[in-house]
Amino acid sequence: MSPSRIIDVIGRLASGAGSLRAADRGSRRVDELVLRDSLKLAYAQTPLALCASMLVALLMISALSLHGWHTGHLTWLALFCVLTLTRIHDQLRYPRRRRRAGHDDSRERIRLSVWVVTNAMAWAAFPVLFIGELDQPARATVMMFLSAIVCAGVSTLSSMGVLGIVYAGIVLLPMSLTLLIDGGNQGLVHGTLAGALFVVLVAGHRSVHRATLATLRLARQNEDLMNQAVQSRRRAESLNRRLSDARRALTHSNRTLEQRVRARTLALEREIGEHSQLARRLTELAACDPMTGLANRARLEQRLSGLLLEAGRHEAGVAVLFIDLDRFKEVNDALGHLAGDEVLRTIARRFEAVLPVGGLVARWGGDEFVAALPIGHDPEQALHHARRLRTAAAEPISVIDQTVRLDASVGIALYPQDASDGETLVRSADMAVYAAKVSGRASVRRFEDSMYASLRERHKLRQALRDAIDNDRLQLAFQPVVCARTGRTLSFEALTRWRDAERGWVSPAEFIPVAEESGSIVALGRWVLDNACRAAASWPSPEPGVPGPSVAVNVSAAQILAGDFVPDLQEALRRSGLPPQRLQLELTESFFAQDPDRLMGLLGSVRRLGVRVAIDDFGAGYSSLALLRRLPVDILKIDRSFIEDATPASATFLEAIQAIARSLGLQVTAEGVETEAQRTMLRALGIDLLQGYLIARPMPDHEARRWQLRQGAAALAEPA
Repeated sequence: MSPSRIIDVIGRLASGAGSLRAADRGSRRVDELVLRDSLKLAYAQTPLALCASMLVALLMISALSLHGWHTGHLTWLALFCVLTLTRIHDQLRYPRRRRRAGHDDSRERIRLSVWVVTNAMAWAAFPVLFIGELDQPARATVMMFLSAIVCAGVSTLSSMGVLGIVYAGIVLLPMSLTLLIDGGNQGLVHGTLAGALFVVLVAGHRSVHRATLATLRLARQNEDLMNQAVQSRRRAESLNRRLSDARRALTHSNRTLEQRVRARTLALEREIGEHSQLARRLTELAACDPMTGLANRARLEQRLSGLLLEAGRHEAGVAVLFIDLDRFKEVNDALGHLAGDEVLRTIARRFEAVLPVGGLVARWGGDEFVAALPIGHDPEQALHHARRLRTAAAEPISVIDQTVRLDASVGIALYPQDASDGETLVRSADMAVYAAKVSGRASVRRFEDSMYASLRERHKLRQALRDAIDNDRLQLAFQPVVCARTGRTLSFEALTRWRDAERGWVSPAEFIPVAEESGSIVALGRWVLDNACRAAASWPSPEPGVPGPSVAVNVSAAQILAGDFVPDLQEALRRSGLPPQRLQLELTESFFAQDPDRLMGLLGSVRRLGVRVAIDDFGAGYSSLALLRRLPVDILKIDRSFIEDATPASATFLEAIQAIARSLGLQVTAEGVETEAQRTMLRALGIDLLQGYLIARPMPDHEARRWQLRQGAAALAEPA
């Protein structure tokens, strides 16, 4: 049999697995712990056994020495001492090995088993080697010592299964055979007694082994039960603490909850009261315009439905008046939206005051109002009330230390003549007010069926204008601006002209408002800027070394505030090659009051390019000298309304404008010069530049070239 096979057999014998499996019916964990405890028990009993073995070995060798020493005695004793000391050393290292991580008990069993077998073989060798040297009493003594050694060993190894039986067999059986063979009658008796002792030990060891394992298992189970009891007690104590904490927290929560319930009850009572007030307020707001306090659209529609129902039962009439304030945007631009809101509130109060009993006026949106009122059987009442509303809107309004004067356009639609339902009546009145604004504002118009056709025509005009812009079917005309003192042409104002294939020439007064309404004004302004720069770049110089005249382009508020105006301006100058110094942008006076800070930034960027800036129609809007002083402008263009009548009053005003302009370092242009008397007056006042029909009418690009050439030739013909 190979050594590895022998070691495997010894390990299985040492583990006592067979008997343990037969006896153990507990859990696997308990089995493992019992095996470990059995090993610990064997190791714990080993030191006493080692001491007893050494003592017996010395006594037996001493007994042999009485008959004479020889080398075999000393050799056996030396080997036995080496085995014993080796085991003592291993025994001392056992506790340290157990403390190591990953300690394997099976290796310890094998170590113990190997030593037990080796020790047993050493004891077995003693009678085999030395029994012949002894007499019968000595043999009996040796047998007695060896039997005691075997009994002590089997007792020590009671927890190690069959290992104790193996130990007893290795020690007793060789001695028994030796005595039976060589011992005579007494040897036969002694050998038989040794064999009988082995049989008794085998029979007794089985019961002792089972009892030992049962004791170890019970100890382990008791320890587990004790641990479980300790853990249960700790869990119970923890649960008790948690229950106590929970009871205290619950008590605290109950008190807190009661306080919160009381506080919430009071808060709910307050909220209910506030919600009731809010509900009433919301009901009011649902039917009112929050800014003016007038009725809103929903309430007007509800009231109008009631008026129509009542009028239908009595075959009476109802009038819907659509009121649109004229030029209200200029108030917002010049004075700001807060002032504009105050103006709307003032006008709303006036409308409510002049409206007859039974009527209702509502704010429709922005600067638009709608009134609905019963008119009985007299349609003229509608016209009468419309005029009263116009008069109320036209009265002066003081706001922010300034006086504002507005007017209104009113559209009238009548039930049952113009429509039979409220929605159509409002739409018809809206068409009528639109017609009033187109025809010149500040008027009252009654709805007519032809207005539908007018709206359709205006829509077609809007589409045709967009198509003309996209397909480059517009034209530019140029009106000269001359020096009042020398008459030399210094610039041309670019004016847009449109000749439609169906309508012929369309007036700017007609298509410019359409462009502003439709949003095409930005595209139109970009087209004018590009083409005016291209035309001006090709104009000839009037004199050698003198740059050609500048071109002035009107720019709308929508165009310059679109966000990409400065890049568009730079691109137009780059494509045309026109020097920036020869371009002038004209903006209306009211435009400068919209957002002064933003405008100053934009105009600062424009002027840094070298482009000049002019205020057009100066004096016709809400002028602010403080704002004018801050704005980056170069030229003031006086509104033509101050030029038309050459009276002392107008001359005084013009003289004041000229003085302001000179103090600010600005040039002044008078536009709309049509008579010689006007030119004479303007020259006498020191006005810098003149523009109007007296100088020249707007002309196409080729005629503007000839105009410049003629002026250049006249300048060359003058004597030096």
